[in-house]
Amino acid sequence: VGVTLMPNPEKEIIVGAPPIAGSAAEKAGMKVGDKVVAVNGLRTKGRTAFDIIDQISENPNARTISMTLQSATTGEEEREVTMDRLFQEIKNPVRFKISEERKDGTKVGFIRISEFNSLVKANLEQALDSLKQQGANAYVIDLRMNGGGAFQSAVEISSLFFENRIATYVVDGSTAVLPFKSASGQ
Repeated sequence: VGVTLMPNPEKEIIVGAPPIAGSAAEKAGMKVGDKVVAVNGLRTKGRTAFDIIDQISENPNARTISMTLQSATTGEEEREVTMDRLFQEIKNPVRFKISEERKDGTKVGFIRISEFNSLVKANLEQALDSLKQQGANAYVIDLRMNGGGAFQSAVEISSLFFENRIATYVVDGSTAVLPFKSASGQ
C-alpha cells in the first residue's frame, strides 16, 4: 500500500516516512507521524511494526487492507481508511556463477543479491546447491546495489550460514536493542 510503519518514542506505531507517490497510502491522505491505531481491526498497541507485517503476510491474497489512523497534526478522532493492495510480479533477486578457479584448487562461487524479497531464501539455497555441485568451495555474496527490501527475508537467509545465532540488532527510537536470531535446523 506504499507506507512505512515504525514505532515512535512512546512505542506507538506511526507512519514513519512519506507514503510512496501515487500509492494507496498517499491517496488515503496518510502523513508522516500519523498514529496507526489498528490494522485490519486489530489494535496496534503493544505490537511492533514487524508484528504488523507478519499479520498482513498471513493473508497474502487479500485485496484490501484497512488501517485506523489518528492524525499527528490535528489530533482529530480516529478515522478508518481502506486501501487497495497492488500486487507486482516478484522477480528472482539472486544471480550466481563460478567466478574464479585458482591454482590452489579454490573455486569461488559468486552470488549477487539485488533485493531481499520473499523469493530470496529459496533462490539463494538453489544457487548455493548449484555452485556446490559445480565444485565451489569458497563464496562471495555481493550486496552492492541491493536496494533493501523485507527485513525478515534478510534475517531468514542468515540461517543458511549459521544456526540460532544473532544475525543483526535493531535499535529503535528509544534505544531499545532488539536482537534477531537466525533460525535453528535450517
